[in-house]
Amino acid sequence: MVLVTGWGNTMVDGVKNPIDLQAAELHVMDRKSCQGQWGPKAIDASNICAVSSDKSGCNGDSGGPLTINGKLVGVVSFGVRFCQPGSMPNSFAYVPGVKRWINQTIKNN
Repeated sequence: MVLVTGWGNTMVDGVKNPIDLQAAELHVMDRKSCQGQWGPKAIDASNICAVSSDKSGCNGDSGGPLTINGKLVGVVSFGVRFCQPGSMPNSFAYVPGVKRWINQTIKNN
């Protein structure tokens, strides 16, 4: 299980931004299955996919954290347009894959 948090829209068929920070537990999906839904050009080694039957990231969550046991593993990237839980997995930028670049960029600036 992974945890995504954010301030994004909480309505499937409208717009409602929350007053309180929202959180959802999702299941990590293997890359091949995720590519089967989004296509191999959309999902590569720089992505991690996660899904739930009743929760989803949504508009306004982009850039928010995906964590496992309090450790950052992803950053909200994209999902389905109308945020229907269970319809398609959310895609997250896979942070461990760019950790070296992040550390070098911080060091150089």
